[in-house]
Amino acid sequence: MRAVVLDGSLQGDQTSRTAREVLEEELKENGWKVRSLQLRDMDIGPCDECYRCWTRHPGLCASHDQGRMIPGLYVTSDLAVFLSPVTFGAYSSQLKKALDRMIPNVLPFFEKYDGEVRHRKRYPAYPKLVAIGILDRPVQSGETIFRKLVERNAITFSAPAHAAGFVYGSEDQESIRLGMRTVLSRVGVKV
Repeated sequence: MRAVVLDGSLQGDQTSRTAREVLEEELKENGWKVRSLQLRDMDIGPCDECYRCWTRHPGLCASHDQGRMIPGLYVTSDLAVFLSPVTFGAYSSQLKKALDRMIPNVLPFFEKYDGEVRHRKRYPAYPKLVAIGILDRPVQSGETIFRKLVERNAITFSAPAHAAGFVYGSEDQESIRLGMRTVLSRVGVKV
């Protein structure tokens, strides 16, 4: 079982670091091979909307930076985890930039699914999706928006299951561990 963690945390964010370490520990102790990407330390340019990943070399981004590997790591994993501070209910700019680069994982054609039009899948299988939002304290409006964003991303990224969870700055390591176990269980990951 393979998991990829896309860590969009900011430099010096101890809560995000603890959350990532606890998550990795829980997964590894239960037989998962975990690949964590610290996005802030990577050379990832924005998607330039050239669509060559659809037309010239299907499934492969035309940019030759480190963001090029993200779609492949995502689609070859059994579990994808987005870890990010919650900013106005959304992801950090680093995580958003990385997610924009995943367009090669869908086809340029559309289909109607559950009453909505969306891109068709390029691949037969996609990973389960878990998003962990980092907040200083509970903020209902931000959490509601974040959950909806994760739900919509799960549709876009063809995740067979998804869940959103939160870690707060005031939590100790054991509370974070319990929260990680809870959110992972929501997508059927046993830890």
